[in-house]
This record gives sequence, structure tokens and C-alpha cells, in this order.
Amino acid sequence: DAGAPVLDDAALDSLRSLDPDGRLPDRLVDLFLSESASRVDQLREAAREGDTDRVRRLAHGFKGSAGYFGASRLLTVCRDLEIHAPDASPAELAAAAEEVAGCLSEAEAAINAVRERERTA
Repeated sequence: DAGAPVLDDAALDSLRSLDPDGRLPDRLVDLFLSESASRVDQLREAAREGDTDRVRRLAHGFKGSAGYFGASRLLTVCRDLEIHAPDASPAELAAAAEEVAGCLSEAEAAINAVRERERTA
């Protein structure tokens, strides 16, 4: 959903509260980003196989992680995929998996920009 913000500031503030310096905790963010890349690969594979149930489960899990890390647009796209996966064609699943990948790239760039600003502040 292009209308959703890439990041949710309230979720980022919640993450900052976990760090003694009030910054985004690097270890948690790095883990989210690396696990998310793996999830995108799994999502693409499930979409290629036309496994709508697996796509739905992966989208559901991704949605939760995206929300925790403030990746609003990624959360929205995963929520929509979770809802629509059971009725989607293989081509629609593949397109949705690529949309998730794009939203993850946007979120990663935005999170890294926030981290850079925090490091130089």
C-alpha cells in the first residue's frame, strides 16, 4: 500500500526504550533484517509452488515482525497478502511476494537512515 508510511515512529520509539542510549538496538534490528531477507526467499518459494497456505502463514508471521519493528508499509502489504492468499493465483502470489520484497527494501533503507542519524547525532 503506497499510502502507508514506510516506518511507524511510535514503534521505533518503543524499540528505542529497550536501549540504554535511547537508540535503535543494533542487534535486534540486524536480526530482523537478516531474518526478513530469509522470509522473503521462503515467501517467493511458496509463491512459485502455489502453496497458498504457506504463503498465508509466512505473511502472518512477517506481519507481526514488521509491526514490532515499525515497518508500517511492510505490515500492511503482509496483512493484505495474508487475507488474499487463499484465493490468489500463482501469478498473483508471485507479484505479492515481490511487493513484500520491495517494501522490505524500503523499510531497510529507512531504518538504516534512522540508525545513521542516531549515530551522528
